[in-house]
Amino acid sequence: MTDLRIRRTKANIQRAFIQLVNQVGFKHVTVKSIADTALINRQTFYKHYEDKYQLADEMIDDFVAIYDQELEKRLVLKAQNVSFEESFGILFPEVQQLVAHRFDTLNALLTIQTDQPSLEKKLQQVMIQHFNQFLPEEMTAFEKVIISSLLVNLFDYFVTHKQLPELADVKKTLTDFLLLLK
Repeated sequence: MTDLRIRRTKANIQRAFIQLVNQVGFKHVTVKSIADTALINRQTFYKHYEDKYQLADEMIDDFVAIYDQELEKRLVLKAQNVSFEESFGILFPEVQQLVAHRFDTLNALLTIQTDQPSLEKKLQQVMIQHFNQFLPEEMTAFEKVIISSLLVNLFDYFVTHKQLPELADVKKTLTDFLLLLK
């Protein structure tokens, strides 16, 4: 278990980083501005992160891991013979809550573009991995990429509109889209 002071310092650094990215954009955030906002010195920042890029990558990976845990719940439901549609109805409100509680973080992370895969790309990769476990095998790789892209864009929609669409609207859109592919 990590020392409470270390966890608190990292949380302050991350909060400062998110605040700054949302205010001035990732490109204009500096280690000095993060340290000043977090009320620490730069050396303290460097004890935890190499630079702002490592901080961004770690925060993206953390968000993806949390989302991955939500998708893991689908596998549990599948083992209980819960249909995909029913699972979607169970898990969608949890995803809504996940993104609602992390709005500022999600808003910032979606804007970060580095030489590492973006949040969207990592979310899409995780979705495709899970699709391989719980969607019909006859779905092509192309269909999986398209569906995962649509679902990832729900995060962008949420940030832009400050709300997720209703479950019924998502289901209808996905169903209509799948019918177009057939």
